[in-house]
Amino acid sequence: METIRLSEIHTRLSELSGEQILELARRTGIGRSTLYQYRASPEALKRARGSTLLAIQRALDEVRDAA
Repeated sequence: METIRLSEIHTRLSELSGEQILELARRTGIGRSTLYQYRASPEALKRARGSTLLAIQRALDEVRDAA
C-alpha cells in the first residue's frame, strides 16, 4: 500500500509552472482550478479524497522519474 505524503504533494505542486499544472491535469483528469486550489492551500489537500491524492502523487512521481 502506498503512503500519501500531503506535505510533499503540496510542496511539489507549489513548484509547478502553469504549463506543468496543465500537464498534470491532463494526466490525472483533475481540473486545473482544483489543482490550483490544492497548490494554494494545504487545507484543501487535507479535504481531498484519497484516490485523488494518490493520482496526483503518482503523476508527480512519473514526471520526476521521466526527468
